[in-house]
Amino acid sequence: MMRLHYNKTFGYIFIPLGLLNLVLGGILLVRGQFSISIIIGIIIIFLGWAYWHKPYITVEDKQFIIHTPLGWPQRVYGYNAPEDVKIAHKKILLKQDGEWKRLPISKFIMQPQDWLTLQKRFGEDRG
Repeated sequence: MMRLHYNKTFGYIFIPLGLLNLVLGGILLVRGQFSISIIIGIIIIFLGWAYWHKPYITVEDKQFIIHTPLGWPQRVYGYNAPEDVKIAHKKILLKQDGEWKRLPISKFIMQPQDWLTLQKRFGEDRG
């Protein structure tokens, strides 16, 4: 089993934005006004934490499992043999029913070293 993670840049962006919302909402709360930005800040901080810690993709024997950062339902894509998976033009293609179909996986959302690991496992067709 191989776990590939989200690019940590998302966490570095979301956590400070969440903290900013939390601080501004806290200032308003101290002044006697409740602001929804406190709740938004907590959600954004949690989302940033999830991007740091949750897997983006799990590659198991003969299947790709795509996870969401918040743990919502995930998608599972099966394949029969490693030859049924190829990487071309920074996209992951899966052979299903004799046709190559693009998986909804982005190289830019994934950590760079994880993308390299995926390329080593399945190879990359540069054509």
